[in-house]
This record gives sequence, C-alpha cells and structure tokens, in this order.
Amino acid sequence: MRIGIDAHFVGVRHGGNEIHFENLINHLAQRPGNRDDFYAFTYRLAARERLRGERLTLIPLSSRLVSWQRGVEIPLQSRRLRLDVLHVPFNVVPVFRPRKVVTIHDLGFLHVPEAFTPWERARLAVLTPVAARAADHVFAVSAFTKHEIADRYRLREERITVTPSAVDRTVFRPLSVATTAATRARLGLDCDFVLFVGTLQPRKNVPALIEAYDRLRRKGRFSGLHLVLAGRKGWYFDAVFRLVRERGLEGRVHHVGAVDTGIRVAVAIRRPGLTAPGGDELRLSSRQLKYVGPAGGVRRRGTCVRPERAGRTGRAARARAR
Repeated sequence: MRIGIDAHFVGVRHGGNEIHFENLINHLAQRPGNRDDFYAFTYRLAARERLRGERLTLIPLSSRLVSWQRGVEIPLQSRRLRLDVLHVPFNVVPVFRPRKVVTIHDLGFLHVPEAFTPWERARLAVLTPVAARAADHVFAVSAFTKHEIADRYRLREERITVTPSAVDRTVFRPLSVATTAATRARLGLDCDFVLFVGTLQPRKNVPALIEAYDRLRRKGRFSGLHLVLAGRKGWYFDAVFRLVRERGLEGRVHHVGAVDTGIRVAVAIRRPGLTAPGGDELRLSSRQLKYVGPAGGVRRRGTCVRPERAGRTGRAARARAR
C-alpha cells in the first residue's frame, strides 16, 4: 500500500501531537518485513532530522497555514503520489479521495469551551463532526472518546478504533545518577519536587494542581517538596502565575520553560513508584478539575499519576491525597 501521513508540524515544535505522530511514523516505517510505502507530509522538510525509515519519503509542504496544507497541498500531492490511504492527526480531513483515517484525541472543546480561544472553539465545533463523518475510519485514544464520538456524531462504533498512546521505552528509561544530577543542576533544581510536564493552557488544569499542592503543603504533607512546571506558555497562561503570586509560592513553584524529551526524562525518572510522600497515592478526582486532556498527568521521581475521569463527561474534580 501507499500510505500518506500528515506530519506537518513534526520538527517545527515538540508537543504531544508531534511526538505522537513522530513515534507512529518511525515505528511503521521501520517494521521488519514491511512492504508498504510511507509518505510523510512535512512543512519545509522540518521533520528530516526526526523521521527515518527505508521505505519512508518526506514530502515538503510550502505553507505553514494548516488550511492551505489540508485544502490544497496535501490533496494535490496525494493525487500525484496515488496514495491508497491518508492518515490525518487532527480533527480536520481533506475532502477528497483516497481513503482517509483521522485521529480525534478528545472533544474537550465541547465540555470546557472556556479553555479554548473563541476562534479555536468555533473551528473545532464546525470541523470535527465533518472530519469524523468524512473519514473512512476514526482513531480515538481512549474508549471514553470513542463512545462520545459515536454518540454525538452518530457513527457506528465499528468505524472507530481505540489506539491508546504508548511509552517509548528507548527514551523513558532510568538514567545514571550523574546524568540526572547534571541535568537538575543545569536547571537549578537543587530540591525534591513534583513535576508537571505540558503546555501552560487551561486544559491542563495547572491552577488546580497549584491549589492542590498548596493545600497539601500547608498541611505538612509536601513541606519538603517544590513544584516544577516544564512546558511552553500556551494561551490564557496568566492565571497560572497570578495564582502563584497570590499564594506566595514564588520560591516554591518554578517554571523552567519548554524542555526537550531527554531533559524531561533526566529530571523525572529517579526511581520507580506511584506514591506521594508518606506513601499516600496522589489523586485528582472529580469535583474541582474541570477537564483533563489525554496528555495530563503529574510526575514525581519516575511517577506519573493520572487524573481520574468522573463518568462519561470526562469531568474531574477535587485534588486530594488519600
């Protein structure tokens, strides 16, 4: 088969979606005995240092505008390449043949509209149902999302496959004490800490994390721990730093900005375990956090504590230690 994959921002930025598709393409293109041909669409060949495979060809896109890429460049290139299948990573698919597969990560724009800019909210509200119905098949990253897509857009569930995100064990692995210590020293992290990794934007619930951290700290549960935020500033991020100032946490909460995957691993992975200090599991359950997307989580010393979902609305709540 001749398979095209939209990887337009791989190599341009390094967020969750880009990492997801970078790993997917590399895995598919390097499978032993694979006889398929893969074509990755990439903005100005930005992905050439990140994508590799003997049967992988990079197809350059000239425009940075996703609307132009999906509406003009990718359809023309797909026709020229005579693709059998095109896989698109986001909630938009070009309206043309060949057969199309779209990945829909969640419908958070419906549940928490205030977490999106007005333009982004309107765009997703219009284009997501079109993409779901126009695609020949839909990938969802969780059973919750699968059922919600099927119910809301009236799709047969056999048209939707759950494809959970995985962990790249070649990257996320214990590192040497020297490597970890050097990375922490370079970032000025001479302390034990809770680590959050993600773009600072409303869907990540960072203010709720800060509030939970402050409550536990005041109770003496996190008295020796700091809170480190690793990730670029997204939109509506001012609330994060305003809350830090209001709670007087400037010396306890540290924003180290965007860091690459290697630094994240060196900072996060020190020893296995899923416990907070005192042996208590740190939980984010369902009254206070409004929504947690698939990339949310709290990491500490090799820990990744996932937010609980409350029912099929995906709304979560009070942060507590139990």
